Amino acid sequence: MDWELPIGAQPDDEGTRFRVWAESARQVEVVLVDDLGKEHRSVELAPETDGYFTGYVEGAGPGTRYMYRLDGGPLRPDPASRCQPDGVHGRSKVTDPGFDWTDSGWRGCSLRDLVIYEMHT
Repeated sequence: MDWELPIGAQPDDEGTRFRVWAESARQVEVVLVDDLGKEHRSVELAPETDGYFTGYVEGAGPGTRYMYRLDGGPLRPDPASRCQPDGVHGRSKVTDPGFDWTDSGWRGCSLRDLVIYEMHT
């Protein structure tokens, strides 16, 4: 596996690079969707080695909603998404991974005050 290149949506000043691991897929598309969930644009991703697919979409910056389509099937969210505003089965959202922190005095929470919980039904 190629661990050097990140997976997920990586935006820059011109657009976004999409990269996903879909080992058993023959074809992967990234589908940009509007606020109502309707398909706006579809771009086929190029296969790489070890089951990865990648592509660059100009104009798809932070805030763009997208999903993946594998082998012409149903739309699926990005498993490496940084933001799922519509829930885990909904549209993924491109986010800017950089953030200019302005509160240098915040020290976080103590470990004993944290609750980590995950439930699968």
